[in-house]
Amino acid sequence: MEDTLLAVDCGTQSLRAMLFSGTGKLVDKAKVEYEPYLSPRPGWAEQDPGVCWGAQLKDPAAKGSMIGLGEVHTRGHFYRSLIEGLAFALRDGLERIERAGRIRIERIGLAGGASQSEEICQITADIFGRPLCAGETFEAASLGVAVLTAAGAGLHGSIADAVRLMVRPGRVFTPRAGNTELYRKLYQKVHRRIQRRLEPLHGQIRQILNYPERSAGEWRPAGGEG
Repeated sequence: MEDTLLAVDCGTQSLRAMLFSGTGKLVDKAKVEYEPYLSPRPGWAEQDPGVCWGAQLKDPAAKGSMIGLGEVHTRGHFYRSLIEGLAFALRDGLERIERAGRIRIERIGLAGGASQSEEICQITADIFGRPLCAGETFEAASLGVAVLTAAGAGLHGSIADAVRLMVRPGRVFTPRAGNTELYRKLYQKVHRRIQRRLEPLHGQIRQILNYPERSAGEWRPAGGEG
């Protein structure tokens, strides 16, 4: 019988167990939903949402916003705008990494739940303007556990060998030139300017509503409300 590796992922909504072969193929999986959540406070999952899902640490008052709404927009446009906003933020992070490292990243990998959607993958590739490769399995965290376990247990000679034999790319999404150019203009002329323009208003919202609530010793921007 072929050696198998059991990986367990304790997520925010469920406990998942994945069984991988020594070559990284997903053999079987099972999931148990949390009911209720393991919560330190009512309405929370097992972690503090302000830490995991909140605004950036240096600007805790930052908020999400939607602009440009018109009578032509439907629920579908709202949903797509959320996807595009997240991808714009990821592009901003990518460019920061490239500037800091003085490198150019030519190809991007995508894993996790979002990689199951071909539309999300394609939009992200269009916004990045670079090829995007989704993994063969979207359960990347569990596959990573299996890779480390395989190397540690001697099933493969090293972590590099385990990665080479167990991690396989899936579909590659190529950016569409027309969409990429449109997103480039929106990113440079709109998205990158939004936060600076709205930052003072975010501070005022926080002063009025006390949301998010200030924590002891919190970093404050010089000369203003954060």
